[in-house]
Order: sequence, then structure tokens, then C-alpha cells
Amino acid sequence: MTMNKKKIISGFIGLAILMTASRPLFAQQDQTIYLMRDIPQATYSNPSLIPECKFYIGFPALSSFYLGIGNDGFTTRDVLRYDNTDSLTVDMDNLSDILKKKNNFLLNIKEELISFGFKVKRNYINFSISENFVSRLTYPGDLFAIINEGNASARFFGNTAEFKGAGFNMTHYREFALGYSRALSDKLVVGARPKMLFGMMNIHTRRSDVSFFTANFAEYIETNSDVLVNTSIPMAASMNDTLDPPEVEFSEYITNMDNKGFAIDLGGSYKYNDKFIFSASLIDLGWIHWKTNPMNYVSEYENANFRFDGFEINRMFIANDSVDFEETLADLLDSIQETFNIIEKNEDYNSPLNTKLYLNAVYTVNEKGKAGALLGFDFYNRGLHPSLTLSYNHRFGNILSLTGSYSMKNRNYANIGFGAALNLGPLQLYFVTDNILSMLIYDKITDGGDFGVPIPRYTRYMNGHFGINFIFGYKKKDPNIPSL
Repeated sequence: MTMNKKKIISGFIGLAILMTASRPLFAQQDQTIYLMRDIPQATYSNPSLIPECKFYIGFPALSSFYLGIGNDGFTTRDVLRYDNTDSLTVDMDNLSDILKKKNNFLLNIKEELISFGFKVKRNYINFSISENFVSRLTYPGDLFAIINEGNASARFFGNTAEFKGAGFNMTHYREFALGYSRALSDKLVVGARPKMLFGMMNIHTRRSDVSFFTANFAEYIETNSDVLVNTSIPMAASMNDTLDPPEVEFSEYITNMDNKGFAIDLGGSYKYNDKFIFSASLIDLGWIHWKTNPMNYVSEYENANFRFDGFEINRMFIANDSVDFEETLADLLDSIQETFNIIEKNEDYNSPLNTKLYLNAVYTVNEKGKAGALLGFDFYNRGLHPSLTLSYNHRFGNILSLTGSYSMKNRNYANIGFGAALNLGPLQLYFVTDNILSMLIYDKITDGGDFGVPIPRYTRYMNGHFGINFIFGYKKKDPNIPSL
């Protein structure tokens, strides 16, 4: 190995270690699929990748379905307990201790309705229509302590609880994407995937700078706030409206094309030599402009103060309890609204997509096997959230492709991934996950009877990506395309 090769490899590894060690880890979509080029949907992570089939068409509404759930604050093992009567309780004391200053919870769903792609000499063109639902909640650890203990807790005497950066973001939108990639030479492939977006519903926390100061002896809480939350929810009513929310037909909601947006994916792959390939991609760089029923909630305050005594979360799990949590929560929300003096406006606004950056290095072990290292960056809430995935892909002829991966993400270092693509003639079935353990190790949360809900016990992140394609003209080595 030459000195230049050593510098490149050591530099990539050093960057990965530095970034993943210095920041909380978080990832929004599957990364194991990045190395599985025989699955056409791998191009959604890098538009410069060119599938090895000459033409493919996705099975309508079943070509690609992705579900991802992540939480970097805690696992169910940390907070769920069974007492001596087999009643389920929440260990709020432990939860308050283990949560970080800022924690994230995400839910991401993507379903492909239509997709197809084809190669023309050194060019590849693909098209897809998909439904996307992306949500993320950023919450402060002190919030649970205040809810559990109230401002009478000794931990808050004379202290300020900072909630800066907390908020909820959620978007449902439809995506029309047209991708194009071209092999510029035997070593370099570039690609782009512009996308027209049509928003259905949105909640966007634009600003969230809130702090609570508890005076000695917990007589009151002083608050400071600078909050701006934008929403576009067709069926929502004004907070000052005493009438019922407006009724919206589902057909009217799902065909709404008033909230237009644009995004683009960019990518490039470079074949350094017969062993090493390097690639980079920028995904979901764009925004949506919201015009349907826009509402903007802005806080205005002057020396606001109020008192909150907290309540016991575990009493929610006790039957026939005398505490009315709906009334308690409603009183709290009323107090917060009055304290922060929240003003409502009705102005159009823009919301960004969650942009992602990927840097990938692939080492060709032999004709059948490839090893890869993928460094991902999720741009969210004015922060950079990195992740690292190491993977190995092995192909068994033209019939089966298997991938195993290991990822560091979501403040967790036990994410074992798995991917499989089975080609039965023109029919391709595939399944990919970044954490197979989340499907194998779980608790069965029961209500005391036979009914049970499986909940992952140890993992902070679980996802699954599966689909059905029809592929034609499969070529292991296309003379027009570099063997990337």
C-alpha cells in the first residue's frame, strides 16, 4: 500500500472517529442499503449509484416501504418496571437522571407509490412518486423532572432550567422525483435527483429559547421565552376560536397541491483504483412553502411567573385513580399560554427538509465481496448529528445478495444491521434493517390478560425497509458503466 493510500484511509477513519466521538449520534434513514447496489432504491441515498439491471419497475405501492423509529434519550429497559403486583410503572427518578440536556425522538415513514428506472449507454434515468411522513421531537431532560417533582423539588431551588432548542417538527408531503446520473469516465460517475414537493401538513418549531428559574422556597417560577411555532394543519382551529375545528374531507386533504416545495439530491462516485471507491452525496436539500391554513404562534412576555406543583406519572397506570390528568394538563397549558402571552398570526412560511450528507469508502475484497465505511451527517435543529456504519456485502451469483453492518448511532453502540436481496428471475424481493436486534429482543407489555404489545427492550433505534421490484437486463459488468 502506497503512502497516498494510507493517508486517504487514515484520514477517513480519523474523521469518522473524531465526529462520532464528539457529538450525539443520530440517523434518520437506513444506511445498510448504501452498499447494496443491486437494489435500485439504493440510489435514493446516493444518486450517482447506477443499478446493475438495465431496466426496473417497482411493484405499485410495494416497491419500497420504510419505517424508522429512534430515541436517543432512553430505552424501555431504563424506565419501565413491574412492581410486586405485576403492575407496569414508569421509573421517573431514573429517567430524570439518565436524560441528557437535549434528547430526540423521531418517526420516519416513506412509501413509494410508483417507481421505475432504465439505462441508456452511460446514462441512468429514474422516476418515483412517494408519500413521506417525518417527525422529530426534541425535548429537554429537565422537563421530566419538573413534571415528576414540580418546582418544589430541591434540585431546582435557585437554578435555571434551559429548554433552548426544544420543539416538535412534523411534515407530511408527497414527492415527485426525477433522477439522472452519468458515467463521465471509467472512474467518475455523477448524479442529481431534483424533486417537486407538495405539502399536506406541517408543524415547524422555528425558534425555541425557553428558561425557567425557580426562586428559593419554590414560591414561583420566573420564565423567559422566545418561541415561534408555525403550523399548517387543514383541520386545525384557532386557539382563540370557540367553534369546532373545520371539517376537511380526506380526498381534499390528500390532493392538496397548494403547499409547493423543491429539493434536490446530489452525488458523486470516484473509482480510485481496482480496490478503493469513494463517494459523497447530499440528500434532501430543499424546503416547502406553506399556504394552507397557516398559523404562527409567537410568545411575548414581561417578567412572567407561575407555580406548578407537578404530578405523579405512575398514577396514570392505576385504575380508578382520583386524579384527573386531562384537567391537570389543561390547567397547565392554560397557565403556560397566559404566562408566555402567546400571540397567533396567519402568515405563510417556509420549512426546510432534514438535509443529510454521506461520505462513503468501499474496499473490494474480491469479485463477490465488498466492505464499506459510511459516515453520515443529519442536519437538524441547527445542529450536526453524525453516525458511522461499517458493512460487508457478499453476493451469491445473480440470485442472492447479503449484507451485514454495524452502526454507531443514537448514543448507542449495539446496532447490528442486516440486508438481503433475492432475485427470482425478474422478481426481486429485498429487506434491509440497521438494527436486527430490535426485532429479536423485546418485552411483551401486557394489560394483565392475554393481550400483549412487543416493545424493544435494549435498543434506541429500529427501522425496516422492504420492497418488491421487477428487474430486467441484469448485467454483472456493464462495459458502459464503471464497475463501482
